[in-house]
Amino acid sequence: MQHINRILFVDDGVTEAKNCLSEAVRLAVHQNAQLDYLIVHPSLPTELEQYKKTWEEAFEERATQMLNHAKSLVSGAESLVVNHHTSFGHHLAVDVTAFAKQISADLVVKPYKSNRQASGPDAADLNLLRHCPAPVGLFKEHSDSVPEGPIMVAIDPESDDEPFSEQLNTELLSIAEKLAKGQGKDLVVVSCWDYAYEYSLKNSAFISIPSSEVDEAVKKCQKLHRERLDALLQSSGVEVSLVKHERGAPEAEIPKLAAQLKVDKLVIGTVARSGFSGLLMGNTAENIVNGVNASIIAVKPCSLRH
Repeated sequence: MQHINRILFVDDGVTEAKNCLSEAVRLAVHQNAQLDYLIVHPSLPTELEQYKKTWEEAFEERATQMLNHAKSLVSGAESLVVNHHTSFGHHLAVDVTAFAKQISADLVVKPYKSNRQASGPDAADLNLLRHCPAPVGLFKEHSDSVPEGPIMVAIDPESDDEPFSEQLNTELLSIAEKLAKGQGKDLVVVSCWDYAYEYSLKNSAFISIPSSEVDEAVKKCQKLHRERLDALLQSSGVEVSLVKHERGAPEAEIPKLAAQLKVDKLVIGTVARSGFSGLLMGNTAENIVNGVNASIIAVKPCSLRH
């Protein structure tokens, strides 16, 4: 499975990020990875140009203080190499995506910035999830440096996105396992199935099928889905603490289960077809992101990243 060699931490200079940064540092130490620290903030207006140096120094000082604090919380972080970068612009998603490509980041980590008008992340974070080819982690701040709750990964063993589905499922499991082991957490796998025609077949005015036969078809569908899920987990070799096989729409069942289990982080795939980049996030994934109260790690297949 792919190793995480380079982690890009994104600091917008505004969002609270101390614990988010400590989690990025902890993962970098656990994976023996390079950590890049990118400060992204807009340039000062022309009429305030005389304050440019002070403006930039303030962001750099904030970054230094947060990084020193994060390292103090993580055993073994003293020797961690961190590269510092600064980007000036007005489009965070564009700037971060370009920089992630430039350094070939294996994972982008950014503090989760909530949408004030609705549930889910704000527009800039959503655009980053949609367009950044590298896996993106939007980490929520917690009162504790290592929040409680398991890591959960959503898997679809019957995805229509061939030939990407098997590769993506494998990488989702791999990244989730790394996060779980890096934080000493349980790993929960969730997979949703359904039999869309059950109600129509049992209540149709145009065809008469015994309910027992429909029930048997539903059981067969459930059994086949579970067998494919178990085969995928077995072939991955990933250590799983709990498998939840839920009936229903993923955008409804996954947020519900995440809330029940008090999930810390949810790892999901975000592939959708696009005539422009092929990297947009599908409606199901976006609905899950907006509905779940947890940190999000959104992943696209390696084959769509270049």
